[in-house]
Amino acid sequence: MFPTYASEHNWVCSDSWRQYLVVSVFWLGNTIGAWLWGVLSDVYGRRVAVIGNYGRRVAVIGSLFTYGVAGLTSVFVNNFYGFTILRFLTGSSHHTVSHLVFVLVVEYCGLKSRVIPLLSLMVSYTLLSIVTSVLAWVVWEWRVLLCVAPVCCLVLTLATRWLPESASWLIAKGRDEDATLQLTRVARINKTHLPLDMLQALLTQKRRQSIFQVVRYPGLRRNILLVLVVWMLGCMCYYGHCQNTSNLSSGVLLSYILGAVVEIQRVAGRKGPLVVAYLTSALAGFVYAVVPQGTDWLVLTMGLLGRGSITGAYYISLQYGPEIFPTVVRGQGVAVAETLGGVAVFLSPLIVYLGEYERRAPLLIFAVLSVIGGAATQLLPETKGVTLPQTLTQAQHFAQQTAPRCFKKSRSSEEDMEDGTQQQQQQQQKQQ
Repeated sequence: MFPTYASEHNWVCSDSWRQYLVVSVFWLGNTIGAWLWGVLSDVYGRRVAVIGNYGRRVAVIGSLFTYGVAGLTSVFVNNFYGFTILRFLTGSSHHTVSHLVFVLVVEYCGLKSRVIPLLSLMVSYTLLSIVTSVLAWVVWEWRVLLCVAPVCCLVLTLATRWLPESASWLIAKGRDEDATLQLTRVARINKTHLPLDMLQALLTQKRRQSIFQVVRYPGLRRNILLVLVVWMLGCMCYYGHCQNTSNLSSGVLLSYILGAVVEIQRVAGRKGPLVVAYLTSALAGFVYAVVPQGTDWLVLTMGLLGRGSITGAYYISLQYGPEIFPTVVRGQGVAVAETLGGVAVFLSPLIVYLGEYERRAPLLIFAVLSVIGGAATQLLPETKGVTLPQTLTQAQHFAQQTAPRCFKKSRSSEEDMEDGTQQQQQQQQKQQ
């Protein structure tokens, strides 16, 4: 049996709930941390010049440091409450470390290269999952394994000096000159030029817009609500499948390695593959629930098929969110999505815990949730090859053009565009 913190402290039988509680607290920390790092970055960016020069990067630096210190410290804590608190702190930085950087990169990508960051994230996560599994098999010591990720995070803090700042964040803070220099530098590295009309359009964007202003735009509001549902279900089902791996037949480490291998898949488009991924995962879950006992190979196959499919859905939803949110509120929108996704992931260990009483229950529940995710995705527009909307008005216009027939009623897109134009004119008059 693989030695773990739980087995070493005898978290079994009547105390087995502690394992699931620690995992839930970790994701509760992720939920709170998604907002915390965003707020700290925004506040320090306005009030402290030195830290403000980092802008959004301060969240990346702080989260890397927190993850590293809290992760290493948890190795030396031998009581339940102390370990739980440290896992909460580690979780508060978990998604910020990877997802915020992903959003920064996407903002600088063109139409043809926008999927590259997502594929890079998928491949790196998959390969390192395999490496971690093999390392656990070779080392066979949970303390060493727990130190790997924190040490990597502490080392990566040194690389943040080369992390470019978000041009949209600089513009939102009124630092037009810095934004121009940043965009010019990116264009020079890419051996191209920055069109003056594009630069002027970026610099004249409405400043300090709030994610809550989307309620004034019915089409955009609908798309954002749908993408939040898709994001939440993707997070809940993906992490639930990962945590449920131990309930599958075969050894835990072998199942985890196989599960990581099937995650390697190429993303073609957004809407179609996402619907297929959700429904395939649902089908695998339903088949898993009715497979008779004694057919371990079929149980393992359906479990891994479900996990592989929901992995595709999870990563596509990560791409979908930043593409639906317009640039002026993209950071806030992703923060909202991360928070709601954290709530969903917080609940996933509780669903997995049902496997202690009925082994098939978790995947059956995730199958039902996957059907809901596929239905919600069907109402979203395809964003592959589409220029990312910069303003709320552009996002509303895109939503109206791509809306399903059942939503094309009440107000016209022209009326919504007029409202958006009037709001922009009023804001410009206030600035003058």
